[in-house]
Amino acid sequence: MAGMFSKRDPRFITQAIDGAAHRGYQKWHCDLDDEVVNWIRGNRDANGDDFLAFLKNLYERPDIKARFPNGF
Repeated sequence: MAGMFSKRDPRFITQAIDGAAHRGYQKWHCDLDDEVVNWIRGNRDANGDDFLAFLKNLYERPDIKARFPNGF
């Protein structure tokens, strides 16, 4: 997937439901980052579409959707 995505890629911009969901690098955010990293490491042959599908599914989870109701 190298080179398929860029920093600040507009496809990944979303808005938190409130300030508390947006602020800080809290444990839930660290856990989410770890989950994404683990998915990438476990899916070395994945392409960009696979990754986007993973993210869309992730943002549909109730715990994430509660913070980011519009998904990504």
